[in-house]
This record gives sequence, structure tokens and C-alpha cells, in this order.
Amino acid sequence: MPVKNRQIYDIIIIGAGAAGLMAATVCGSEPLKVLLLEGQHKPGLKLLITGGGRCNISNLNIHYRMFNSPHPRTLKNALAAFSPRRTVTFFEEMGVALQAESDGNLFPVTQKAQTVCDALLRQAKKHVEFRMGCKVHEINRFQGVLCVRCENRSFFSKTVILCGGGRSYPQTGSDGSGFDLAQQLGHTIVPLIPALTPLLTDDTEWKGLSGISLVCALSIKSDSGPDITFEGPLLFTHNGFSGPCVLNISRYWIRNPHYFVIANFLPRENAVSFKEKALQAAQGHPRQMVKTWLSTLVPARLAETIIKKTLADEKQVLGQLTRKQREALISGVLLCPLPVSGASGYQKAEVTAGGVDLGEVNEKTLESKIVPGLFFAGEILDVDGPVGGTNLQWAWSSGYLAAKGAVGVRKKNTPFRLQDDA
Repeated sequence: MPVKNRQIYDIIIIGAGAAGLMAATVCGSEPLKVLLLEGQHKPGLKLLITGGGRCNISNLNIHYRMFNSPHPRTLKNALAAFSPRRTVTFFEEMGVALQAESDGNLFPVTQKAQTVCDALLRQAKKHVEFRMGCKVHEINRFQGVLCVRCENRSFFSKTVILCGGGRSYPQTGSDGSGFDLAQQLGHTIVPLIPALTPLLTDDTEWKGLSGISLVCALSIKSDSGPDITFEGPLLFTHNGFSGPCVLNISRYWIRNPHYFVIANFLPRENAVSFKEKALQAAQGHPRQMVKTWLSTLVPARLAETIIKKTLADEKQVLGQLTRKQREALISGVLLCPLPVSGASGYQKAEVTAGGVDLGEVNEKTLESKIVPGLFFAGEILDVDGPVGGTNLQWAWSSGYLAAKGAVGVRKKNTPFRLQDDA
């Protein structure tokens, strides 16, 4: 290829998701020639469906220890560089007014993800060249620089930011190809699994509770340390279990499917307090059916299912409960094993767990320790968090940190020219 046809840039960004658009906005604020490549024909497709289309931009209560990663220092650095508070300022300066809900979750006042996407695109496109429908198939070294190949086109730069996303919501174009690019360049990919995804069951009685929602606590045994527990809304579906509480615990069950998911349907009670409550009810209303009494504490259909699975007689009255039956009832309410048979997978997963090993990137810049000039940001890295804005905040923070790192590297390097090999 003649030199004059080779397209040379200061920085190349791969991926127009949340992290890529953040990186483009930051890099575009510098007097540099920046190119963004995206395989889909529209940018921000996944961003547009986050938070049910409302876009849970962040959460004011985010802490780096909330994320799943064996490298907390990298997370701490990224959040220190671009915190939730700074996220608020960043978007408001672009004209996106935000509002915080009682739990700290941040949403645009318009309640539309399109507002967020449009603001990022307006800012980034001022100084960044966008090439849509240009899927990257290969990154390799060429004359001391990085060559990014898209079908029959090649682009060159000393600095590349790979924001290839994960595998969740594949309908948006998230096919995991960024992991292949990273692996081809020598990076370790921590095994990938869907995370923040509904769980399934084959039990028809639990499926029959479809539509019921309540606050509960779910626990799963950890390979080391205490059991992992999440509290929040649980939604019964015609396929199994969903809701924030289930989504949060899904990654742990998928990693350890031989463990039980244990539900406490009355998270403000313990075995002692619940036993006392049952004894008092038996004393005051000995002829009341257990099912009727339990229906005052949990939804009636759930109470009926619990009774079926714990007591032989569905018409058992409070005053005739034996000690053994009472203990079984307590376990059925506070330590109920949910019969999980599988997970919904990437089609409904909000994020991908696993990815590029954080131990192989610089903890202060997210630059590869294996390929100088290569940076990573967003879901492609082995970082994931619970529901509630954490994963978008990681996209903003890591996109910002990688962009600043790439700008710094490019400013230190002198302009380069490719030799004609014709």
C-alpha cells in the first residue's frame, strides 16, 4: 500500500459504547487527530437501553470495593480520577441535567438514555472522526506502530484505546470480538460469564408465582470467606427469578452452580424473632390456619407455596404446630433454597463478568503492560459491579483514565511517518 493512502492518527478508539464515547470526548478536547471506529452503523446502541431506557448514569454512593475485581487499587485510581460527583459535573456542563433518587441512583432529568448519548456524540464529534460500520478484525505491529485493520482498510497510530465491550445484549452488536483482539495481542482473558442476569427454575410451583415481587435477602456460599448476600426486590417470573437481588447474585451462582441460592423472605427477621412471632400467633389464634397467618407476612401465593413445601397438611392450624413443623416453617421462610436450574445468559445479561486481566494493565493509566501504546476501557476489562449505575460509572471512569493515559503517551512521542514498502 503506498504511503499516501495510509491513514495515520494520533489516537484510535475502537468501540462507540459508553467507554468509547467518553474516551472520544476526552481525546477530542486535545489538539490531536483522533479516529473512532465502530462495527455497528449507529453509536451507543447498548447505552440507549441501559436502565430500561432511562440510563442509570451512576450512583452517588459508589465505592471501589463494590466492584468485583482482584485488583482494587486500579478501581480506586479510576474512580479517584473520575468520580460519581465529577460525572455529575461532566454531564451537566454538556447540558444534561441529572437527578438523584433516594438510593443515590443518578438519572437524566429527561429519563431518556437518548439525552445522554446525544450529548456525548455532540461533544465528541466536534473534533473526532467517526467511522461507523467499520468492524475491527485485527490489531498488529507495523513499523513500530499499531495497525488497526477493518476489512480492506488499515489505520495506524502509536496509541489505541480498545473499548470493545462485552457479550451482553448481543442484539446491540456486543459479540465479544474485543476479547479476541486482546488475546491475539498476548493478553490473558479471565473466563467470561453473563452477569446481572435472571435465574431460571424447572420447578412448576415456583413458576406459578409469576408476577409476585417482594423485598428479600439472597445468599450463596462463597469459596472463601463469608457467604455472599444481597438484599433487595425479588421478582418471580414464568421462567424463574429476577429483580435486582437476583441479578446481583447471578454471577456468583453461575461461577458456582453446585451451590444453593438461599432466600430469606423476611430479611428483618431471624430464627429467634420469627419463632417468637409464630408462638405469639399460636397463643392468640390457635385455630387460625398457618397459611392464613403467614399470608399477613408475605404474599398469599408465596405463603401457600411455602406451606406446601414445608408442612404435610396445608390446612395445619397454628395451635397444632409441633416443634419440628415450626422449625421447618422457619427454615422455609428464612432459609429457603431456591431451585435454580440455570441462567438466562448473555441475551438478558446487563454486563459481562471476566475479561482482560487487570494485572496486565498499568493501574494508573490502563495501558497494556504487554503492548505499549494499547489502552483498555469499559466492559472489556475484568471488572463488573452490582445493579445501580456501577457499570456505567466504570465505563466513564475507565474511559476517562485510558484517554488521559493515551493523550499523555502521544504528547511525549514525536510525530511518525511510515516507510513505503512498495
